[in-house]
Formats: sequence, structure tokens, C-alpha cells
Amino acid sequence: MGMGKNDQVDRCRKALLGAENATRKLVAEAAEAGDYDAVSRLTVIARHLADLAAQAQGGEPAIPADTSSWKVSTPAAKGLKQKKRKKRKKSGYPKFVRQGDELVKIGWSKKQKSEYRHKALKRVVFLVADALARATANSRMVTSEGFFPLEDPGDAADVPTYQAYVALAWLVHEGLAEKHGRQGYTCLDSGALVSNAEERWGSLSARYRS
Repeated sequence: MGMGKNDQVDRCRKALLGAENATRKLVAEAAEAGDYDAVSRLTVIARHLADLAAQAQGGEPAIPADTSSWKVSTPAAKGLKQKKRKKRKKSGYPKFVRQGDELVKIGWSKKQKSEYRHKALKRVVFLVADALARATANSRMVTSEGFFPLEDPGDAADVPTYQAYVALAWLVHEGLAEKHGRQGYTCLDSGALVSNAEERWGSLSARYRS
């Protein structure tokens, strides 16, 4: 006896969810490699897959029909369109400063032989700190895909992935979180992570001199 229509739709939904999960893993890999252009593109694909899975289940689309709103077109995002970057600890990169309510990561592009800058909003920094604190409670280790993507409670929209990774890089740089290669992240004091991040933010330099 053949499968019914509902069985086929359910198989389709499961396949879409599997593809979405696989794509989100690729997002994390691209972020680890510093390929933020790929991060943005893969995030859009993952959202498409999630939307299709929701429709297969009979739900409403989880994302707006106008996909142009997902495209990262700000000057800060354009600066992300570079290939793999490696830290130059000897030269003191990366460096972090703040400009108003923005965190700025200043790195060195070996290929371009020049600095590049990535930005994240202050509220994103503390959304990431809070999510990481909860995810690593009781000394747990968690991968970035374990708590990304994040939702901004202010507008119920996903936090731009590239901004979330800038914030995460700062927390690691400040010693508030520890990165264990591809295995994930831990925090020495998850309970005080947010308050410690607030203290570090207050002492973060507002100017940068090359």
C-alpha cells in the first residue's frame, strides 16, 4: 500500500529541517574561518529552508516575503566581504574599541595588507553575553550554533549573525569566555558574565590610533 499525501509531506518537512540544520553548521564553520560574506549568504539560505519547512507543516512563513530585507548592505557589512583572516598577535590584532553604541573590531588583512573593521551594536553584545552565560551554565561547553541565531526582543527579528560573532570574539578577547577550537566555548564564571561584560564595556577605549 502506497504512502498517503500527508506521509510524503512529512518526509519533505523532515528533509528540509535536516538541510536547515546542516546549513546552520556551515554558518558556524564560515564564521570560524572569518568568511562573513558566506555567513550572511548561508544564513539567508537557512531561513529559506526554515520557511519552507513551516509551510510544509501547514504553518505561516517564518520570514518576510521580501528577501531583500535580509541582505546585508550597510557599510559595516561591506567591510566583511573578505576571505579568511588570521590574527596577528605580534602586531596586537585584533583590537576592539567602541564608537558610541557600537563595538568595533579592528583586524589585519594579510591579503590586503591593511586594516579592516567589523561592527556590532551594543545591545547585540549583551544579547550574546546573556545567551552565552545561559548556554554555558554549570561549566557546560557549547558551540556557537548551540545558541545562534539569536532573536532581538526589541523587534523579534534575528540578530545579524556577523554582529553576533563580533560580539563573541570580543568576549573571548577580554578573557570572559574561552574558545576551545571547533569544540566550542566555555566561561569561567557564567553567572557574572553579563555584569563583567558591562564593566569591560565601560572601560573600553572610545578611540583608536593606528
